[in-house]
Amino acid sequence: MTAHQMIDAVFQMTGPELCSLMRKHRVTIRDLKTRTGFTMKRIRERRETGLIGHAAIDWYEAITGSLTPRMRAALKSAYNG
Repeated sequence: MTAHQMIDAVFQMTGPELCSLMRKHRVTIRDLKTRTGFTMKRIRERRETGLIGHAAIDWYEAITGSLTPRMRAALKSAYNG
């Protein structure tokens, strides 16, 4: 299993988890649109369906402003071999 496949398998965020994270950090759909450039429709879809892998990591960072140490380690492993 490659590091990229491992990231896809390990990092997942369900729709309700995404909504909860946004609520916890007081990030609205409009705020997230401004931060990421995604359409509000796309953000609403992901709030329903969730995210996996690199997308989950990217959205987590866009919402919170930083990554967890576990996420940093996984990305470092994936890109540094």
